[in-house]
Amino acid sequence: MLLIIAFRILLFVAFLTLCIYVPGVMATNRDRNPFGWIIASFFVTPIVTIGLLFYLGPKRP
Repeated sequence: MLLIIAFRILLFVAFLTLCIYVPGVMATNRDRNPFGWIIASFFVTPIVTIGLLFYLGPKRP
């Protein structure tokens, strides 16, 4: 039982890392607002958010 709880906690931490860290770093590297993209990754799946950031690329002047 304890192993199942530990596994669920590990999955939750991995999900939060995926939602916060990856879109934030990608947005910062592409000169976009990381806060907005982190919030978007919570409402839309992080995979879609990462895909959008990859598709949009760097911000144009």
